[in-house]
Amino acid sequence: MGFRLRVPGRVPTVEAGPVLLIMLLVLAIASAIGGIAVLNGSHGEGIAFEVGKWLLQLTTVLVGAGAIATLLRWTDLVRARREAWTGLMHEVIAAGNTIEMAGRTLQADISAASYQRFIETCREVRAVLRRITAAPALHEDEELRNGLNVMRRYLTTLVLECEDRYLAVARQQQLDDYFLEAQLKKLATSAATAPPRLPTELAASMPAAEMLRNAVRFKELTAFRESFDKSPFRIAYVRTVKPLLEKHAGVHRRPRQRGSPSGAVRPPAGW
Repeated sequence: MGFRLRVPGRVPTVEAGPVLLIMLLVLAIASAIGGIAVLNGSHGEGIAFEVGKWLLQLTTVLVGAGAIATLLRWTDLVRARREAWTGLMHEVIAAGNTIEMAGRTLQADISAASYQRFIETCREVRAVLRRITAAPALHEDEELRNGLNVMRRYLTTLVLECEDRYLAVARQQQLDDYFLEAQLKKLATSAATAPPRLPTELAASMPAAEMLRNAVRFKELTAFRESFDKSPFRIAYVRTVKPLLEKHAGVHRRPRQRGSPSGAVRPPAGW
C-alpha cells in the first residue's frame, strides 16, 4: 500500500551552537577587565581614559549581542522542536486513518483476499508505531510512549489471530472461487439469446466470508468490525496520544461553540 514513515532522529534542544555565545562572553569579560584596568590607571583624563570608556562601551555591545544571539537561537530551537513534534503527530494521525480506511474496505468486501490486505496494513502501521515509539523524542514522555504501545499491541492481536486462523479461510476461498467460476460459466453457456440474470444464491455470501464473520473463530476481527471506536487503539489515541502530541507541537484547540449557524459545515466524525 506504500505507507511509509520517516521519523525525525531527535527533537532539537538548546544545547547546540554554544561556540558563538562563549566567544562573546569571553570578549565581553576581557573588554570589561581591560576597560576597568585602563580607567583606574588613567586618573580620569587623557587618551587612556577615553580608551577605558571605549572598552566598557564595547563590553555593553558584546553583552547585548550575546543576549540577542541567545534569544534568536532559542526561538529557532523552539520552532524546530515544534516542527519535529508536529511531524510525529501527523504520522500518528496518518497511521490511524490508514487503519480506519482499511477496516472500511474490509467491511465493504469481506473475503480472504481483503482480509489479507487488511492484516498487511496492520503489520505496516504496527511497524510505523514501533519506529515512532523508538524515536529519541519519545524518551522524555513515558505516558505518550505507553499510549503508542497500547495502539501497537492492539494491532498485534489482530495479526496473531490472522496468523493462527487464516489458512483455513484461504483454502475455503479457493473452493469458493472455483465453485463460483464453474457456476457462472455454466450459467453463461446455457443462455441462448440474452445474458442471464444472476441467481439469488450466487449473489449471497460465500462460506469463506461467513467464516470471517464468525465471532467465535475470529473474535478480534469481529470486535474491530463492530466496535472499533471503543477499541483500546482508538481510546489510547483519543485520550492520550493525540492530546500529548498536540501539547508538544504547540497546537491549541479552539473551544467549541454552542450551536452552529445555519448552513455551517460540521467537521467529519472520526479522526
